[in-house]
Amino acid sequence: MIESDNEKLGFTTLSLERLYELYKDERYIPYAQYLRTENWKTKRIEILDRDNFRCRECNGYETKNVKNNLKTAFGTVFGLGYKTEWIDTQTIIWTDCDGNQRISELNKSNEKPEKKYNLQIHHKKYIIDTLPWNYKNEDLITLCNHCHTETHEKNKIPIYDKKGNQILGIEPCDRCAGTGQIAEYKHVQNGICFKCKGERFNKILIEKNNA
Repeated sequence: MIESDNEKLGFTTLSLERLYELYKDERYIPYAQYLRTENWKTKRIEILDRDNFRCRECNGYETKNVKNNLKTAFGTVFGLGYKTEWIDTQTIIWTDCDGNQRISELNKSNEKPEKKYNLQIHHKKYIIDTLPWNYKNEDLITLCNHCHTETHEKNKIPIYDKKGNQILGIEPCDRCAGTGQIAEYKHVQNGICFKCKGERFNKILIEKNNA
């Protein structure tokens, strides 16, 4: 039981089948938990690849924390806090949503990052009872954590039913501005917003039996 609870509250990747099993006795599955699945991870890389692994607004690239070492006359002092650097250039081999093997080259910027960046996939709209990876690619865009938050703060993301009718009265969470994450706390359950539990809005977007 404890092991299952830890898996349910964790943020490691799991299959959709395993997610349904973990939440079989729950009324609904929090939206953020769908983003842990292999299905979403694949869709996420597909959109990142299309957008050249850069934020479409500011051209930001993914960063990492590196221990800040200081060279002195007496030698190098290690581990004096951390500095932010771009992630290393790397090659990703992955399988797209159609089952085709793909290779993506990630090339870091020549300029030093002035702040931490985390790339996220933004839904330009939401459709009730639609799984996150079942949207058209044109409805998804790569944004960094800063631009993603700003986009949600400045724009109200439209929500539609499956017939294409816009639904009014659904408001975004006032803690995370509808992103479902707090980037500053990414080290705690992947930064999930504890107020909305990653649901993003004041209404459940995906009913378990309707998706």
